[in-house]
Amino acid sequence: MSIHQVGIVVVLIALTLLSGVADAQGFVHASNVWLNGKLVWPEVTKSAVGFGVGMVAYWMCIRFLQEFRILSPEMQTLGWFTVTIMGVAMFSGKFLHWHIVDQIVAIAVLLGVAWLLARPAGSAATGAGSTIAKAAMVPIRFRKNRVGDPEGTTQEESAHLKEQLSTSREQASRLLDTVSAVQTENHMLKEQLAEADKHIEEVENARRLHPISLKPMWSSRKLGRRKRARSAMASPARH
Repeated sequence: MSIHQVGIVVVLIALTLLSGVADAQGFVHASNVWLNGKLVWPEVTKSAVGFGVGMVAYWMCIRFLQEFRILSPEMQTLGWFTVTIMGVAMFSGKFLHWHIVDQIVAIAVLLGVAWLLARPAGSAATGAGSTIAKAAMVPIRFRKNRVGDPEGTTQEESAHLKEQLSTSREQASRLLDTVSAVQTENHMLKEQLAEADKHIEEVENARRLHPISLKPMWSSRKLGRRKRARSAMASPARH
């Protein structure tokens, strides 16, 4: 390893520590930004500064990671993640007061997460990751015969895709029929509503042209009563 590469490694370690520690400070202060439902602005400022410094340092760190052909996000975040978690545990001051068993479990979980982050990147670097990803996209019944009969497997995959396409087309056709029926029913309801409005308008116009008058009927009844009263008065006079 040349002196230039050693210098890059030193800068890379320093930037990784700076980004992790700064983000850890951001997380620690972020846990105190709310107090009784009110913002604590000093904590907000400290948290924002921590996240800002950590973000810029992480961007610079990626610049040097790419020179070592570390391009996967999993491997790029591995160092930052480890430093950040350890920084949060240290800065909060509670990790040292944990029971020894809890500390061991926490470190084991941290190492397990780091393993899960590093494993897909290592597989992708050797070409195995891409093979696993492609195999995961194929149904299990197709993967069983991949080694023995790849051509037959391809035909089965094609038939399966055609079957799915046919099913999707049938569902789309039924959906279109349903939409068409709803539109037809809606059109019929609109026609019925228009006819009802027209009938109401005709009735209102007829009422305006031929109003019902109760005065003639009342006058005729009044005249009939007067005639009956006169005839009743005339009948005793005749006797």
